[in-house]
Amino acid sequence: MTRFIAPALLGLSLALATHAPALAAQQGGPDREAIEQMLSRYFPGQKPDAIKETPLSGVYAVLFGTRIFYVSGDGRYLLDGTLYDLALGTDLSEPLATDARRELMKGLDEKEMIVFGPENPAWKVTVFTDIDCPYCRKLHNEMKEYNDLGIQVRYMLYPRTPPGSPSFLKAVSVWCADDRKAALTDAKNGKPVAPKQCDNPVGRSQELGRALGVNGTPTIFAEDGRKFGGYLPPKELLKRLEAGGG
Repeated sequence: MTRFIAPALLGLSLALATHAPALAAQQGGPDREAIEQMLSRYFPGQKPDAIKETPLSGVYAVLFGTRIFYVSGDGRYLLDGTLYDLALGTDLSEPLATDARRELMKGLDEKEMIVFGPENPAWKVTVFTDIDCPYCRKLHNEMKEYNDLGIQVRYMLYPRTPPGSPSFLKAVSVWCADDRKAALTDAKNGKPVAPKQCDNPVGRSQELGRALGVNGTPTIFAEDGRKFGGYLPPKELLKRLEAGGG
């Protein structure tokens, strides 16, 4: 599982600049050892998954899972944000994040999902859903229209509250039900689900969601790693899938 990077980075750029020893700039590319050494001071025990060139001379993208930072070639300066090409009007960070999400999603197992839709769909989306989320319920109540458009919805149970909370236990009960699809539909319509316990993937789904950058529900992912915002009406989701852009 990809490591989770805490989002609180206020002052990190200044700290790197202030406390880091001066390092000679590398002309042929990034000093990977220096970059990893400097980052290890602020992310103990965590090593970047990749260090990649950017179109900006002397600046390199550092990836921790789907989280992207930009560093100088000597490892001294760090920026946390999105890199844009203003001439082309394009986001240069999103393709890197999409690639990282696609790699993470390669390991998904449908045995840990609740799947609605045709067996041979035109499109598959993975949706991180919270039973008690209003827009998750709205999406679920339009399931037939998604499916009729050739979209298969693969649910990952993602309660927004921690293990042991009522919402988490409700997700576990849905998973442990004899008919998971019926139990999920009942739960999303406010009907009671018999409390049950069994071996379940709910905690793993939460961990994967955090690694993928899920910060709200529902969150929809295409198979190619594109991340769509929250709820999308069926025809709008199909439009996004066909357009090849998020």
